[in-house]
Amino acid sequence: TPSWEYASAPSSLLSVWYSSRTVGSCEKHVRNKLVKANKSLYIIRSLRKEGCKQPEIDHLFRSIVLSNITYALTVYGAAGPELTTAQNFLDRCFKRKYVSERIDIHQFLEKQDKRIFNKVSSMHSHPLRPLIPKAKKTQYCLRSKSAVCPPINTDRYKQTYINQLIIFKYNLSI
Repeated sequence: TPSWEYASAPSSLLSVWYSSRTVGSCEKHVRNKLVKANKSLYIIRSLRKEGCKQPEIDHLFRSIVLSNITYALTVYGAAGPELTTAQNFLDRCFKRKYVSERIDIHQFLEKQDKRIFNKVSSMHSHPLRPLIPKAKKTQYCLRSKSAVCPPINTDRYKQTYINQLIIFKYNLSI
């Protein structure tokens, strides 16, 4: 068999499924996480039938289901269809009263991105630190942004972790 067939086969690293294909490269990871989360909903449904109150159901949902879905969210956050799939699952959970308030996957992504940025910016030996642009030290402000944006404007490029975190969305720099 030709070697190119193995290049597109999905593989796992730290329980994150990925593929060398550009489209749908995290599709298997999201699907596996949603299947596992759906199995956890059975436990929550059974406990609700036994008389658990809604605050207890919310706590179980956040600790079992939501933690499962948001694992490696920063990795697959650049893929819009996978985020939409996860958001649809969370909307169904809200509709069926597995959680008392609506959860937005995009807000979770933003919180995780900023948490990672704070960790990277506080540690000088972090492996991602060289990827983050330095803040401008000049006193004259010819532009309103502190980092210079690269000239690429495709949505997929804008949604990768570093570009989303620093350049296009949050405008953060060290």
